[in-house]
Amino acid sequence: MKDFDLINAPLSGNNLIEAGAGTGKTFAISVLYLRLVIEKNLPVDQILVVTFTNAATEELRERIQMRLQQARDLLAGAEVSDQIVRDLVDRAADRRQARRRIQAALIDFDRACIHTIHGFCQRVLHDMAFESGRRFDTALSENEADIRQRVADDFWRRELYAQPPEVAAYLLGRFKGPDAFGRLLGLRPHPGVPVIPEVEKPVFTALEPFRRCLREVKRHWPGARDAVRECLSDPVLSGVSYGGFSQDRKRPGRTRREVTVDHLLGAMDRMIDDGVGFPLFEKFRLLTASGIAGATRKNMRPPSHPMFDLCEDLWNAADALRQELDRYALFLQTALFGYADRQTELIKKKANIQFFDDLLDRVHRAVEAPGSRLRKMLRQTYRAVLVDEFQDTDPVQFRIFSTLFVPRDTVFFMIGDPKQSIYGFRGADIFSYLKAARQVASVHTLTRNWRSDPRLVEGVNALFSGVRHPFVLRDIAFHPSSAALQDAESNLAGPPLILWCAADDRTAAAGKADTVRDIAWAVAMEIHRLVNDTARPVPAEDIAVLVRTHRQARIVKS
Repeated sequence: MKDFDLINAPLSGNNLIEAGAGTGKTFAISVLYLRLVIEKNLPVDQILVVTFTNAATEELRERIQMRLQQARDLLAGAEVSDQIVRDLVDRAADRRQARRRIQAALIDFDRACIHTIHGFCQRVLHDMAFESGRRFDTALSENEADIRQRVADDFWRRELYAQPPEVAAYLLGRFKGPDAFGRLLGLRPHPGVPVIPEVEKPVFTALEPFRRCLREVKRHWPGARDAVRECLSDPVLSGVSYGGFSQDRKRPGRTRREVTVDHLLGAMDRMIDDGVGFPLFEKFRLLTASGIAGATRKNMRPPSHPMFDLCEDLWNAADALRQELDRYALFLQTALFGYADRQTELIKKKANIQFFDDLLDRVHRAVEAPGSRLRKMLRQTYRAVLVDEFQDTDPVQFRIFSTLFVPRDTVFFMIGDPKQSIYGFRGADIFSYLKAARQVASVHTLTRNWRSDPRLVEGVNALFSGVRHPFVLRDIAFHPSSAALQDAESNLAGPPLILWCAADDRTAAAGKADTVRDIAWAVAMEIHRLVNDTARPVPAEDIAVLVRTHRQARIVKS
């Protein structure tokens, strides 16, 4: 891999430019666009620029147009501060011809093909409806989440209502309702992606044994209840499990043992009255022979009663049933996706609508079809392709680009940061990125950081250069950056990069919730210190806090 020479790099073949944040990716695209206009004499409708958000599309459009205007003004004799533009104009063999080409590009700039990936696919399907096999009147729907939940609701009703009551009770406890299935469908990046593991629908062999054991417990419980109370009041049983004999603070005149035993007996009464009995209540094991033996003080004989043995049998039968139902829950989650794919297609077909991801799928199928006319037309239409934020590509997007332009006569540049691909933003797939990197002819990098404080750049370099494979995968390398800003421009009062460690003895013993609150409090105190620094206060609007979840954000904010 070599540093990318923006001025002299050949405008040919398939190229990948790997660049981190702040290294001038958008600037590089605008300069490549200008070079394609001047050096290759390409009209704007033959240069395809693709990125992944509407905001990035507008920014690219503005930057590219501005770069063309700078070059035009410079050729007209105006002063332009951008050294790269001056260098490009100075090397033009025919300045008059270069000016004509740039002027033509600006006049036709409303025809410039600068799109999001979905916008590009939508335009392809609209402009080339015959070649893509698309119906003209198909509407683009933004109600994917609503339809997804509708399908999840249907699946829930179909699966839950026909089940035995024990299975239905388990599913309600496990998933709480159909919203969980709707959220699950939303996690899959694209329809058709296989879900693993493939699970066969289990046969419920443990249901009848559980029912037999439950019937026995129900039959004997009324006559055994008082004896069970007496056994559970035995001092040989651990106070940790069954409560001690000191007074209960919330119930004067009663011991903690009496309160605990009453809760156990009450839970047992409710289970006996309930026609289902599954899942067992939370502390049912304290009524089993093994649970009582495990809670008996050392060298003491545990209390015994036939009811404890019956509860032991019921506990084991319930555990066997739970294992089968865990498997069934996994089966339902995998079966959900196939059902959703089929039902969603029926809904879309009936309403004559499509989703944003359908745009990609239909273009993908059309360009990969044997003898595809669409593939031929797109190759003839676009002589150069610049793909921004390529780290956000997914397998479908990658197959579209690779089928059309890799390897072909098209000038093809992909610009991205594989380190960002790790996080899977917008459905990104790191392995699609790495596959693309192995297929291109040339791989370059941008290493000059134009955004960050020079001391911070140095700190990040020190942190990530100390590990051989800092991003785990060997194919993702860390390339140290150099700062374009000077040390004199540094606005940092303290160390540029600080790592806080919360792993002291108190934190190790604390729960997650307590630790999150402690960290939030530490962050709040640091912000307080920065804002109120008498020597060099930091404005509050200059401080950002990044967290993993909305809940953590609320905690930090409060």
